[in-house]
Amino acid sequence: MNTVLSSFIHVKRMKSDNGFSDIPHAIAFHAYGSKQNTEIERRELMRAVYRKLYHAHGYSMEMLEAKTLTHSPLGQPLISDRVNGVEANSSDHHISFSHDGEFHIALGAVHSDLAGVGVDLVHLRRLYRLSSPMSSNAEHRRYLLKLAERVLTNSEWCEFANQSTSMDIHELVVQFASFFSMKEAVSKALGVGLKLGLGIGKEQSISLQSIIIDDGGTSISLLSEGERRMKELGGGEISGEWTLLSGYVISRAFVMR
Repeated sequence: MNTVLSSFIHVKRMKSDNGFSDIPHAIAFHAYGSKQNTEIERRELMRAVYRKLYHAHGYSMEMLEAKTLTHSPLGQPLISDRVNGVEANSSDHHISFSHDGEFHIALGAVHSDLAGVGVDLVHLRRLYRLSSPMSSNAEHRRYLLKLAERVLTNSEWCEFANQSTSMDIHELVVQFASFFSMKEAVSKALGVGLKLGLGIGKEQSISLQSIIIDDGGTSISLLSEGERRMKELGGGEISGEWTLLSGYVISRAFVMR
């Protein structure tokens, strides 16, 4: 069903009982899929991710046979173990999905210190289309600045506006995408998603303003409902990173206990 385009493994430094150690814990998998983003495709992506992760890091493939994809009441994808017909959430396995343009992406992780992961994909071409295909660079710039002012917090907007003066239009599009997609990834890692207004998002979702992104899209802090959700998960630290790949921005977020 899918043709693999690329895959990459991240080794991050995470706290352990023995201080800091390099722990291989996550793999992102990019594949073509239909625009419907069906549950069958998600299950296949989940298994593809974990086959690669298990193979890369020496986990037994037998572990994968008992894994199944389920969802929380808020729609968060969860990995469950099915043993003797009984399902229970796997506390050290995590999965997140995103799709835009011609890509689906899945981020899988295995580690006991992880409380959640999130991934978000933004097709940069879509941000150009939001204004007008015939718009000049100056008109694109004005539109992006107006859009950013609506969705970013005051501190984020100040950073974005200051940086925009030295950016060309493509750099500006990438920078806005990195801010917005990181917020999406963080909200998924927290298991609740974003509340965007106009009926988009669930009652329990968190607002754009409860997630603060600084330092070019890599420094994350939480306020109000974001901070409350972090405490509910038992999270102690959140980190993120973003990548520019073939006209897409991919953001990943990790909540650590």
